Amino acid sequence: MEEAECRYSGCDVKMPRGKIASHEKKCPLRTVPCERCDLPISHNGKRLHNSVCPRMPVKCPHKCGTDLLRSEVPEHLARECPEETVKSLIPGCKTEMKRQLLGAHLTEKEAEHRELIEKCERRGARAVTVKFRDFEKRAASIEKGWALESDFFHFQGARLFLQLFPKGGVTAREGMASLYLVREGTPLDTFRCSVQVVSGQQCTLSHPGEGKEDESAAFSVKGCKYGWPNFCSFEPLLSAARSTEEGNLQFHLKVFRIESPEPLIVDGYGPARLPGRGGGGGGPYSR
Repeated sequence: MEEAECRYSGCDVKMPRGKIASHEKKCPLRTVPCERCDLPISHNGKRLHNSVCPRMPVKCPHKCGTDLLRSEVPEHLARECPEETVKSLIPGCKTEMKRQLLGAHLTEKEAEHRELIEKCERRGARAVTVKFRDFEKRAASIEKGWALESDFFHFQGARLFLQLFPKGGVTAREGMASLYLVREGTPLDTFRCSVQVVSGQQCTLSHPGEGKEDESAAFSVKGCKYGWPNFCSFEPLLSAARSTEEGNLQFHLKVFRIESPEPLIVDGYGPARLPGRGGGGGGPYSR
């Protein structure tokens, strides 16, 4: 009688062709969908898959008590976890602490922070490196119109961040990523930046009215953010992230202003509220 091999990879069973179907229904290496994420896995590989399944319920690795899906952990650590070690929000302050202690640090060091921000006010531009942690993993579940946001950085008293749409914003061409500079809570005014992907691919934002006027050019969106609707395709960003040991996507920015407006006031900080310049101080930054 003619023999047949089991069709599942890794199984060496051979038996008469008329019986192979019965074996395949019970084969320990048969492919089944994960009950959480629907990815195809081998039946006897469920335990191994559970250790990496993106939809597996897990606890915060820093033991803050938050219940998460495994795919949500990078974003939780980057933006929320009170036990995550973070840097001070103030430019020039190199203190690191748990996120839950950040508010107390800002209050305790308010005088020193005002001096640092005043120095920042006098600068015409600032260079900063912005990271999107675990980019490949976080971008895998992103759809068109969904954004990743970087940690905050500061320039001339304003809290800024990069907003990256790996699969493109709603107006982006198919396959193109969108990138914007955003100022938290208030209009972006005249803030602009040049951007360079750490892998070496570079694209520089132009001042309004300068450069090539096409759909890939930088422009302001209702005064709230400034950037490219068609920054580049997704693949170069993925390659850049894969080129780092940590898998982080990194951008080098040079932030500047296209004119010299009045000094800014942000959450109580800034020259306009320093002693002797009017106003009575104010509270620290808050998220």
